[in-house]
Parts: sequence; C-alpha cells; structure tokens
Amino acid sequence: MKIVATDIPKTIEDYQIALNAAFEGGKAYGAAAEREACAKVCEGRIGGAVQTNEWWNGFKSAMKQCAAAIRARGEK
Repeated sequence: MKIVATDIPKTIEDYQIALNAAFEGGKAYGAAAEREACAKVCEGRIGGAVQTNEWWNGFKSAMKQCAAAIRARGEK
C-alpha cells in the first residue's frame, strides 16, 4: 500500500480526514498480514510429509481448507 500526499491539508478537518484514511489503511494492511500469517500456520502443519493413509489425507485437506477460509475472509 502506498499513500501519496498531493498537498498539505488546509484545515484541521482535512488533517483529520487524512489521518483517518492512513489509520484505516494501516488497519487493513495489518489485518491482511495477520490473515496470511495464520493461513501459513495451517499450511505449515502439513509440512513435507508424504504419508498417504486416510487420516493423513483428511488432515491435509482440512488444513488446506482452513488456510483458504482464512484468506477468503479478506475478500469480503
């Protein structure tokens, strides 16, 4: 995310609008980073294991679904 100031705010209200926009942008960036970190934890639980039993296949599927659901929360 990049915020570009095109001019110095003329009034205190303009400053407040700019600060609010920057704050909201920061919150959105932080939330996206947190979602991605959580999704990577789910995927990390799979690791590099190559087991092929039924339980493990179900676990891998659940972890992939979990990661996808976490990422999808940012698309609402």
